Amino acid sequence: MPQEQPQRQIFPQHAIHQYLQSNSKDILPKTISSFTFTVCWIMLLLTILVGLLVWFIPIPYYAYAPGIVLNQQSSHPTQSAQVLIFFPENALPLLHQNQPVKIRMGTNGPQISEHLDHITSQPLSPTQIGQRYALSANQVLKLPPSTIVGTVRLDQQGLVQRYARSSVNVQYQQGTQRVLSLLLQ
Repeated sequence: MPQEQPQRQIFPQHAIHQYLQSNSKDILPKTISSFTFTVCWIMLLLTILVGLLVWFIPIPYYAYAPGIVLNQQSSHPTQSAQVLIFFPENALPLLHQNQPVKIRMGTNGPQISEHLDHITSQPLSPTQIGQRYALSANQVLKLPPSTIVGTVRLDQQGLVQRYARSSVNVQYQQGTQRVLSLLLQ
């Protein structure tokens, strides 16, 4: 029987080992360019940032209340007026002195920004409001049974003369809420 000769290797052992290691690595196909990959990561980070802003930043929401412009009789050459604002009773905890309000004069008149001067601490009935501020029954007819009265001093002479005894619509901040809660409604 002929004696078998050991197989002779053509390549050294360390070269075979290196070749096997390089072949065993996972190879990912290049389906997108590195620029596209970078842009996708930037877009993902921006989306997360916008999501955090939407989650944490509060935005104010507003409510409206009716009002009326009253002429103040004064001996000064410049006239001033008082705007009575009729808030619902449940708005009392949200109201405070010097709170900013936006007053729309008449139906299509100008909108001015002012601050609340005074707020009644107790709700008043329409009859009490009519007696206290010398309003006619017609002017207090639409008021709810319990009304909080707020006042704003109006010093703009042109507006005082033009809109005396006219109705106004007042916008006031009722609170804040998250943008996310608006999106989920």
